[in-house]
Amino acid sequence: MAIVASLLLYSKYHGILIIGFTLCSNPKLFYKKSFYIIFVLAILFYLPHIIWQIQNNYPTIKFHLFDKESNFKLQNVVSYLSEQLGVTGPIFLLLFSILYKCKTSFQKTLKFNVIGIFIFFLFSSFKENVNLHWTAVARPPMLCLAYLYIRDLNIKRQIFIKKILVFNLIIVVFLRINFMFNWVKLPHFNDKNPKLMTKVLKTNTKNNPIVFKDMYIEPSYFAFYEHKKCFAINDIGYKKTQFNYLFDLEKEFQNKTISLISNDSINSTSLFIEILKGKSYYITEIPHFSSFITTIRIEAIDFKNLKSGLPCKIPFKIINRLNSNQKEKFNDKNIDLM
Repeated sequence: MAIVASLLLYSKYHGILIIGFTLCSNPKLFYKKSFYIIFVLAILFYLPHIIWQIQNNYPTIKFHLFDKESNFKLQNVVSYLSEQLGVTGPIFLLLFSILYKCKTSFQKTLKFNVIGIFIFFLFSSFKENVNLHWTAVARPPMLCLAYLYIRDLNIKRQIFIKKILVFNLIIVVFLRINFMFNWVKLPHFNDKNPKLMTKVLKTNTKNNPIVFKDMYIEPSYFAFYEHKKCFAINDIGYKKTQFNYLFDLEKEFQNKTISLISNDSINSTSLFIEILKGKSYYITEIPHFSSFITTIRIEAIDFKNLKSGLPCKIPFKIINRLNSNQKEKFNDKNIDLM
């Protein structure tokens, strides 16, 4: 159980929801000594990631709590509800899993996870966009409970529901095949056409190293299909991605002529391309490329002498590892606050 709990968190932070709702469904677990043994062992197994968080100044915690967009948009709520119906099948499955009267503590745990996870992400959609796959952890218990509910119905109702489910299965199979062959472009599902995108980018970048701006899905696609390294940079308004922590990879692109892939035009030389059944991009060739995504950190040194309403100077350090062979270089500067 300790290994399972730690692997849940390693695979996705949302694994904490399974652990949390399971404990909520059965508070008696808190009175068992084995619970605390499992808890301590799970922490030990998860310790490498905890250490990584500390060493990198808690990046994912800051991202989830502070860096995400937190404004209410009705579009996010509507998108969450419609997309969940699209991947979980008819609403009957979710409804049946909720209506089923649990007979065991295990079934009660399944129901707590189904209801808790879908409600948790429904509330999350009020402040941010909820990705389609985040609720995947609730689908296995949902299917189990829905099956038990249907099994207990009379034959006539079972036949009617099976017809609905067969119709739903046909839709799901069509969507899966559509993902493979890109017959119909669906936003948030298959709107990038990655194989063609990779081919077109390779053809139009003169074999230059490729750097993406304010993207993280496209560079992952490109690296996968082309078997070549690429990098991604982001401006201050874009969320941090895995590329913000790949120092050695970033260093390989410095002082080279690269092709920058962006959503907007960079300058008059930017080449506009549009991917069939995909998105549009701009390609800009940049000589002597330099970036500071993983390598620059600015630290203020002293705030003790600050006085409200008065001009002051704050000394700060610029830490740059790119040009110092991975050693930290400190440049003392002053900034005027008026």
